[in-house]
Amino acid sequence: MATTTYLSLTDALSAVTLNCPSLIMAEAIKQTVIDLCERGQIWRYTHPDIALVASDYSYSFSPPDSDTVISLVKTARVDDVLIDIVTPENAIVSFPKFPDAINVGEPNTLWQIDQRSLFVAPTPDTSYTLKLTTTLKPTVTSTGADTTVIQEHLETINHGALHRLLLQQKRDWFNSNLAGYHGKQYTYKLNLLKAQAVKGYGRTSISTAMRPFA
Repeated sequence: MATTTYLSLTDALSAVTLNCPSLIMAEAIKQTVIDLCERGQIWRYTHPDIALVASDYSYSFSPPDSDTVISLVKTARVDDVLIDIVTPENAIVSFPKFPDAINVGEPNTLWQIDQRSLFVAPTPDTSYTLKLTTTLKPTVTSTGADTTVIQEHLETINHGALHRLLLQQKRDWFNSNLAGYHGKQYTYKLNLLKAQAVKGYGRTSISTAMRPFA
C-alpha cells in the first residue's frame, strides 16, 4: 500500500499556525489520524487467515506492516461460520473455567486481548481456519499512513490537527476561538464516520500482503 508521510501534509496547516515547526504539526497530524482510525474505524483490513490448532486458544494478529496495529475486530468466522465477538469481561461470564482443557470443541467466541493478540473459546479440539475483518490504526512511532485513507479523510484530519495545535497555550499559534471551530468540525465529521461504521460502511483494504518488519 502507498504511504503518505505526516510531514508532507503540514503545508495545509502552516497558514493558520503562525511559526509552528513542521515536526510539531506532523505530530498533531499523526495523533489525529490515530484517533480517527481508532474511533472512526475508517481503515478496514481483511486479515490473513489464522490457522487454529488443537489445544491452543491464544493467537497473534498479523498487521500489514510494522507501522500499523489492529484497532478492532469487526467480524470473525471459523470455517466460514460467523462467531461471536465479545469483551474480555463477557468472555469470563460465558466461559468461567477458561482456559478449559477438557471442554474443547469448535470455537464460537472470540475476544481481543489487545492490539497484538486474541483468544478464542472453546479451546479448539482440532484444526480450524479463522477469518477476520478488522480495522487498523497507525502506531505512535509511525511516520505516515495509507495514502487512500489520508486522501479520503484529509479535511477531517486537518480540522483535528488544527484543533490540537491551536489549543497549545503560550505558543505563537495559540487561538482558542479558532481551535473551538476546528474542534466542532472534527467532532461533527468523526460522529458521521462512527455512524457509518455501525452501518458497516468504510474503506476495506483488499491487500493482505505483509511488508517485512524493520
